[in-house]
Amino acid sequence: MSDNQEREIKDLSPEEKRALLAQLLRNKASQTQTKSEYALAYGQRALWFIHQLAPESSAYHIASTSRVRSLVDIDAFKRALQYLVDRHPALRTTYEQRDDQLVQVIHPHQDIAFEQIDASAWDEDELYEQVVKAHKQPIDLANGPVIRWQLFTKSPADHVFLITVHHIASDGYSTFALLYDLKLAYDAEVARQKPALPPLKTTYTDYVDRQMSLLASEKGNQLKAYWLN
Repeated sequence: MSDNQEREIKDLSPEEKRALLAQLLRNKASQTQTKSEYALAYGQRALWFIHQLAPESSAYHIASTSRVRSLVDIDAFKRALQYLVDRHPALRTTYEQRDDQLVQVIHPHQDIAFEQIDASAWDEDELYEQVVKAHKQPIDLANGPVIRWQLFTKSPADHVFLITVHHIASDGYSTFALLYDLKLAYDAEVARQKPALPPLKTTYTDYVDRQMSLLASEKGNQLKAYWLN
């Protein structure tokens, strides 16, 4: 590191130094880790196929909206969102076709797709229309991200928070769990603390492995015979 770089770092605020350290750690992780590829569950394969037929459709987008009637620490909020994407592999996964095989690719890091939108000049009808329009924007499964976070700000203490995620990566129950994680992570970030969520015990790819093992077993053959008959 050069003397100029050292002086520039010394001039940063504590929050800026923390953000810089987090970015350096993510960059290092990206350089040392490789992408992980897994098969898709059969439900995911169906959703991927439907997406190819109508990639502009929002029929399989899951939306969650929340009215936030309080001040929001935007920097802490973005750090909490990044924490969730780092924590949950499904949120940084893309879906690709390799020859005749479908794979889901878990990336070691992916920046959040966050946007804060000035809604101060909109009435409630316009706000509703713009939130629906944002929800319907296409999601690119091959390149990602599969989840978007948008904060429509009418005033410093009045916002609409929109989460849009493709059903191939989440469902309604998972979205509620994500909101719970977000609250804990945001509270910790506001307090300048590390979120204290317990490590994940399992991931969706573990479920895919169990599904594949079951279907390849004798029990799987019995189930297949039952439905064919």
